[in-house]
Amino acid sequence: MKIEFTQATFVKGDFCDAGTVIEINGREGQDLINMGRAKEFKDAEVPAAEDRSIGLEDAPESPEFTIRKGKFAKK
Repeated sequence: MKIEFTQATFVKGDFCDAGTVIEINGREGQDLINMGRAKEFKDAEVPAAEDRSIGLEDAPESPEFTIRKGKFAKK
């Protein structure tokens, strides 16, 4: 069982800081979870990448550039 510590504690003679993830046997891990010193660690699944370019294949070509005339034209 993998657990993630929520508090700094000693386990099996080693110091484990908060946020550390270790593999531990089921009974001892369950005891730490029940005491509130750890929580069960679940691997975060990475969502599949989705194609967000909807409509780009069908888009018309870009319009011609126009040249500004008048007061706000770049010079």
